Amino acid sequence: MLAERKQPVRMILEVSEQGQETPVTFLWPDGRRFDVEVLGVTAAPIGLAGSLGQCYLCQVRNSVKQVKVYREQSRWFVISKRPAVGW
Repeated sequence: MLAERKQPVRMILEVSEQGQETPVTFLWPDGRRFDVEVLGVTAAPIGLAGSLGQCYLCQVRNSVKQVKVYREQSRWFVISKRPAVGW
């Protein structure tokens, strides 16, 4: 069985003249780079306090894979699936 966990990532952003930030590449902790195209943005609950962050649905370039990238204040995360310990 796979368990989901929030994987912190480094993010390269494009910033518009109006200050809008759009993710263009995320860097996995092992150094791999994934260029992405944003397909949509929605509000997403974060933490236990009930505050809202942003969820970006992204298409990984040169791949059929789509990922959800989350922004919580100034931090970025990708949901990764790993084998659950003890299963």
